[in-house]
Amino acid sequence: MTSIQTFNGVAHPWLCDVMGHLNTRHYMAMFDDAAMHFLTALGYDFAKATTTGKGWADVKVDLELLAEVPKGGLVIVRSEPLILGNSSLTYVSKMSSVDAKVLHAQSTTKTVFFDMTARKSCPIPPEFRAQAEGMIAR
Repeated sequence: MTSIQTFNGVAHPWLCDVMGHLNTRHYMAMFDDAAMHFLTALGYDFAKATTTGKGWADVKVDLELLAEVPKGGLVIVRSEPLILGNSSLTYVSKMSSVDAKVLHAQSTTKTVFFDMTARKSCPIPPEFRAQAEGMIAR
């Protein structure tokens, strides 16, 4: 499998708690930002979501906090698909220090391609599927 870089950021002081490390809520925000870049890299166009009525709905997120991100820490997130279903995608995103010496956190997410009008899942489009399958096969 091949991962792609989907986020880079800084643990600014205002994102940290009184103990001086990145607060849990901000790990989730960084992983959520990474998800937008990841899905775009796989071929989803968020700008067209309002015209197509199709989007993504996360149905399960497993967050593992492995090592503190200190105030001022520089981090990157790399993401890769794990499982591709008819209407769902499970992928992992790993947050590490910029030099990749420390794995700070890992998020495994199952998201469902979603018809925003009918409010139910729908099949993943073929072009998106092909891109995701190509990454899984590598």
